[in-house]
Amino acid sequence: MVTLGTITFQATTDTHTMPLTVEVTTLADTTAAPLPWTGTNGAISVSGTPIPDANGDRIVNATDALCILRQIGGFAGTSSCPNPLPFGNVNQSSGANAIDAVDSLCVLRYLGGFAPTTNCPSEPPVGGTAAGRRPA
Repeated sequence: MVTLGTITFQATTDTHTMPLTVEVTTLADTTAAPLPWTGTNGAISVSGTPIPDANGDRIVNATDALCILRQIGGFAGTSSCPNPLPFGNVNQSSGANAIDAVDSLCVLRYLGGFAPTTNCPSEPPVGGTAAGRRPA
């Protein structure tokens, strides 16, 4: 068996199931001869609370909280703080202003190892502080 590729998913909600459809447009060997194949469609299921990585760099740190505040303030995006943020709504609130200062607070609560609340549901890692934590 040969691995042809790897797909990485990042959860953006706490619980969700999405269908997974495999579509192969071309599958050929190194001489461009077509290869027979079979595929199985399925689903990706995610459960648990989201990691508050607002800027999507796979590291949760104070920069995530800063990026949220920069976006709320209308500042231009940077390499560390893209605008719009890919995962800025860390507490998964809804409404016209879903990304707000509470999201920034949630990042800081997570980094400080505080227990989750209704407004900040992210569970801090076992063992306390999460400063500079890279999500698993």
